Amino acid sequence: MKVALALLAVGVVVAVFFRAAILTPVAFRPVDLSGKTIVMAGGTSGIGLEAARRFASWNATVVIGSRSRAKGERVSADLLSTLPPESTGSVNMLDLDLASFASVKEFATTVRAAYKNIDVLALNAGMHGKEHVVLTRDGNEETYQTNFLSHYLLTSLLLPVLRSTPGARIVHTSSAMHYLGSLDHSVHDAHTRNADSATARCGIKSYCDTKLMNVVYSNWLDRTEPDVSSVATHPGLVSTDLDRNQPALVAAAMRAIRRATSRPASDGAVTLVTAATLEDPAWARGSRNGRGVYLEDQCIMNECVERCSLCYHVEADPGGGMRPHAISDDVEEQEWLVQQAKEIVAEFL
Repeated sequence: MKVALALLAVGVVVAVFFRAAILTPVAFRPVDLSGKTIVMAGGTSGIGLEAARRFASWNATVVIGSRSRAKGERVSADLLSTLPPESTGSVNMLDLDLASFASVKEFATTVRAAYKNIDVLALNAGMHGKEHVVLTRDGNEETYQTNFLSHYLLTSLLLPVLRSTPGARIVHTSSAMHYLGSLDHSVHDAHTRNADSATARCGIKSYCDTKLMNVVYSNWLDRTEPDVSSVATHPGLVSTDLDRNQPALVAAAMRAIRRATSRPASDGAVTLVTAATLEDPAWARGSRNGRGVYLEDQCIMNECVERCSLCYHVEADPGGGMRPHAISDDVEEQEWLVQQAKEIVAEFL
């Protein structure tokens, strides 16, 4: 008992120090988004919700995909009630279930019919997978589809509008956990789809893999789409409900840890918001010669690089942001991943 109490005391001290020394105050950079349309996958909770609140308060038209219509209506009412009186922003909730390719296509079709321009596509939705294989109605492992395949499909369907919108950007919410991910060709190909219970990578492994895929795909887009900028971000340690699919005790423990050591979602949204709205950043002008940028925990354009390098033990990138997993710049791996996704979603393109 004494040992347990001592460890608990040490943990509390470390958590307090961490919050005070590392989780420094954050600051948003207000931008007038009048006339801008921002489409979000993952905007009804956590950092997505707080990012949507900022976008709308800065006069943007915000379109959010929501799996639950009832929750979407509640969130929409909440967002609209908190807008400053002078804001001209608006919020439009549409049905979107990333575990269904048909739902993704319906969402994209509705967006294309309603909006002539898309200035930002924020691919923020994500989940921690369960410790066993759960298949979607499309026959893919759930995390693989929700965190990557459906993002690929949605982006592909909206690219014509993005290409025709001057200065359009795509922002992918990845994670520092992507450094622990892998692209296993035998597991994630168009035939296996991470769905074979004998070989599937589940739970945290699938989460890390799909977050790596987000960065790889972002870099592929930045290399192949000259008229659209693509950037991947890690929001830092943020208190959210990301662990809701874990076993009850694990989820409860993770929530407690996140509350003790992490920023609130309102602060955690700063990287996504800044990546989406930073005016005329160098990476949006193509200064990195087709290599996509990865921004970690507010490290925008090499600001606060020293602190981030200390915190995450990763190398600053001279072109802006941090250096992601080395595989993300491998053109062959980029092409392989995109080809598998294209084959899997082919009938919905």
